[in-house]
Parts: sequence; structure tokens; C-alpha cells
Amino acid sequence: MLKIREIILVFISILFIIGCGGSNNSDTYDKKVDDNKSVDDNKSVDGSSKVSLVFVQKIAIVTKSQEEIEIDITVIDSSNSPYEDGNVSIIYPDEIREGRDIGVFEESTVPVTNGHAKFKYTAPKNLTTNTSDIIFSFYHSENLSETVNYTIKITAPQIQGTPTEYKIGIKSADDFVIPLESNKLFSFFLNDDTGSSLEDSDMVSLKVEILSPHLGTLIDNQDNRGSVLTVYAENFVSMKVQANTISGVIPLKVEAKFKDTKNQERTISSVFNIIVLSGPPSTISLSYAGTSEEKQDEAKFVETWVLSVRDRYNNRVNTNPSVSMGMLAGYAQDSSRTATNESNFLYFSSTQANATLSSTYNNFTTRTNVFRDIEDYENYYLVTFGKGYTYPASGKWSIEKNSDSVVDLVENYTGETTSGLGFAIGNNHRQDRTYEDTEWSGTVNPEEEGNFIIPSSGNMKISVEYDYYLVGKAVMLWVNLLGKNHEDDTTVRIGEASKVTLRGNGVKPNVSSKNVGVGADHSPYIFYMKIQDTVEWYRHANFVASFNTSEDVHIHSDETVYSTTNDNVAYVMVYVSNSGDEAGSVSMDRANVLDEF
Repeated sequence: MLKIREIILVFISILFIIGCGGSNNSDTYDKKVDDNKSVDDNKSVDGSSKVSLVFVQKIAIVTKSQEEIEIDITVIDSSNSPYEDGNVSIIYPDEIREGRDIGVFEESTVPVTNGHAKFKYTAPKNLTTNTSDIIFSFYHSENLSETVNYTIKITAPQIQGTPTEYKIGIKSADDFVIPLESNKLFSFFLNDDTGSSLEDSDMVSLKVEILSPHLGTLIDNQDNRGSVLTVYAENFVSMKVQANTISGVIPLKVEAKFKDTKNQERTISSVFNIIVLSGPPSTISLSYAGTSEEKQDEAKFVETWVLSVRDRYNNRVNTNPSVSMGMLAGYAQDSSRTATNESNFLYFSSTQANATLSSTYNNFTTRTNVFRDIEDYENYYLVTFGKGYTYPASGKWSIEKNSDSVVDLVENYTGETTSGLGFAIGNNHRQDRTYEDTEWSGTVNPEEEGNFIIPSSGNMKISVEYDYYLVGKAVMLWVNLLGKNHEDDTTVRIGEASKVTLRGNGVKPNVSSKNVGVGADHSPYIFYMKIQDTVEWYRHANFVASFNTSEDVHIHSDETVYSTTNDNVAYVMVYVSNSGDEAGSVSMDRANVLDEF
């Protein structure tokens, strides 16, 4: 038995054509499906553990008003081990905006302790008012894209059909929503079971308390401010709730002391939830979340990306802005570059472009003559991006011809003139020189089909779908948002674009291991590359690999090359020698897709 040692070689990809020669070790490829096990597991992009939330039971049944429940959430990593870090937070149902009593949580965010996050919940005061399910969502601070639902089912006992003797009520001019950094007037009152308000003479006191004082402040009619305010001998008390800079839910506890019909002093309380809207969308991020092979019958990969939107205070945007999205897969040609440029793609980073989006002229200006060869303005579009705060100027723009260095914007740009932008121009399909009669395309859509509204979580999963051939290609993903600034009732547009490499599900060799005969001396061995979990060959020379050899087999790294040959199929040609007395082997251990450019 030969002792195996591992020789890891990671090579920088190069693009040039070499001849295969007539070596007996250079196996030619065929179009058959390769059944060899993949050498690229691609289980994690950044090596981080995926955090998941697990409930012992996802449903709680409440049968009593203001019933108290503890919700215990187990937090685990990808190996099902307890996860100790971070916080778990709640996403409230939209019914809260209409003032439905959905109960109250003691805290909206709790830290993970010993692998658990525990929430204390109190059920609604009157279970007969609305018996439909109440659904809360929970998420971990390190895995914003994954939410888990918890359902409160209401089973009101028959004895609760008798009206409550006294009830605290709340009114507002419209809804129970406050924009960030603004205030709204609410009125609180006490009624008896006939719906009549108690006289002021029967009221001892009415106390209003913000249970999460970091979220806001109370202001009464005398301009007294605080997290707790009390008014004496008065029913129908009005107070403003002033929101701070943190969006979320403000729980208001209202406690009434009064004299009942028997002139006995009594105390009752209720909790009302007021939602604080985030500010207008301010920043966008796109994060890769995984690749699926669910559309193999259509010869496509589907990557999941998570779009996260925050306001200027880093609050999750819960104002439900609309979003558009897409992919620039094929680039227009840049006529200003030399003929020796291999790709000639009309793409420039923010440091290369020296480009400006002008609000004065509603156009985009960059380097001289780059737009000279563009003819199909109807199907091409511009995407822009940059360093620093460039979101109002970033994203996708429809364009019209102006000059060789200027394109006009079809949309009206209302932001400030912004310089230092990077950009690309193209469309959503790719046509390469080696396949001039064939095109490959990609599309981007919300994972929830047809829903282009960002949910109140501030996060949306999007699906990036593309043909197998595009694996290894660099494309531009772009998103644009239209959100509302509730402070001045204006519309805010922001965008983002990012160059990413479509990774598919990795690449692998057609044959993972080859025999190396005795006496091999700088002999070439070719590994042709396929796209993992498909029948398709990998067509691009953008990858790195590592190898294992048996004990006396040596790889000559200075001669080993990556290239393409035979109908544009990618391969690695490994030069090896065998110094032993027995046949050995060389095998590819791993192959990973690299950026196209």
C-alpha cells in the first residue's frame, strides 16, 4: 500500500490556448454524463455557521384573557449544536397597524443564553373581539433571511360571552402608526359595559406608561414629558406619543383607577401596541444565501440572494417600499479600449470610471469615446454603483444616446449630482464569440412570485435564475427601491448594483483520478472540467484547483496550466513525474469558480 501525501496547489487562472499534443495520458473528453463524485462540496461560501431557530411547539392555544405564555426558542448552528451568541427578535403581524389587540411581549428582542431565547407573552385582554390566529415571526440577528413563525390560536370559552364590566379604550385620528421622529395624539378613556364613559368625578387617576422607554416619550396637554404620565380626576385623556430614532413597537400600558357603581375603588389596566415606522430607505445590501438545482429540467441554476433595506438609523425598513430588480449578463463593447483587451467589456469600477450622474442635465458622463460603438439603446441599460453613500444615484437607468462620452437618462434623477461612480452597460443575456449564434440569459425575481413589496422585516429573498453556460461569468445584479418619506410625504428612490460571479454549484473534473505509470517524467495529464450536478461542461478558464498524489508522484507546478481547448471546454493540464518503482496516481481534490474579471 502506497502512503498518500497531499500536495495542495492553488493556481491563478490564465486564459490562453495550448495544444493538447499526442500524449497517451491526455484523454479526450466526450459528452457522456460523469458519475464520479464531486470534489467541490461548496457547503459554505464564507465558512460561517448557519444559525437556525427551532420551536418545541410552533402553536400556543390561549383560553383566558391576558394569559401568560413563555415562548422558548432553541438556537442551533449548522451542526445542530447550541448557538450561544446574538439576539432573537420579533416581527409583528400587520394587524397591529389597525389597532388589533395582539397581546404584548415583555421584550421585542432578547439575547441568546445557553442556546435558548425566551420570550414572555401576554395574550389579548378580550379574546372574543377577534378569534383569528395571531402569527408572529422570529429571526436571529446573524441570519436575517430566515424567519420562523409562531402561531397564537384563540379558543375563547363560552363563559366569556358576558360583557366585561369596564374596559379601557384608545382612539387616534387614523391608525396606530407613528413615523420615525414624529408624534401622534392618542386618547384614552374608560367605559362601562353599556359603552358609556365614566364621569370625571368617578375617575381617580389614569396613568399611561411606555413599557419600552427607549423607543419614545409621552407628552400631555400641559407639555409634561416622560415615560410615565398620570392625569387625575379626568376621563378621556389625550397624550402625544413622540417616537425616537428606533423603529419597532411601542407597548403602552394604561392603568385606570376609578369608583364603580358601588362606590368601590377599582384598578384595571390594558396594553396597546403602537408601531413606529422606520425612516425612508437609506441603504441596501445584497447577500448570497445559496444555490439550488431545482430547475435541472430547464438547464438552469437558481441562486438565492437576500436583499436587506435599512434607514439612516440602521432600522429595518418596515414601510413596505416597492422594489425592482434584474441582471446585466451581457456587456456592451467599450470602443475606447485597445484591440488587445481580451473582453473589451463596457464595465468600469468606481476608481476607473471618473463618472458623474448629473441632476442638472439628467445625464451620465464618463471617459472619452467609451459609448461610441453603442447602437442598441433600446435594449441596453446603464447600472451605476460607487463607494460611500451613493445609493440615490445607484441602480439601473434606461438611457438614450447623447455623445461618445455622455448618455441621457430616461428616468428623472432628482438626487444631487454624484461623481466617482462605477458603471456597466448591457442587457440580461450573454453571447460569446465562440457561440455567436447562441445566447444565454438570466432573470431576477422575488422568491415569493409576483410580490415586489419589501415586507416589514426589511429583508426580501430574491431568486437569480440563469442558464448553465453562465456559470463562472461576472454579471451585474441591480435593485431599485421606491419608498416613502413620511416626514414630508415625498417619494425616495435609491438603488444598488454589484458585480458578482455566478457560481452555479461548483465545477469538478470529468475523471477525478488518473494513473501515473512508472518512469513518467514531466508527463501531461489533462482533467476536463464539468459543472457540478449537471451534464454540462464548464466552458470558462476561471477556476482554481488542488491535487493529491501518491507517495512518489510529483507535480511540477511551474508547468501545470489552466486553459481551454476542444470546443471551449475548460481543463487543467498537470505535469507530473513518478520517481517510484510502482504506478501511482494524481487526483483533483477541489475546484472552485473564480471571478471572470
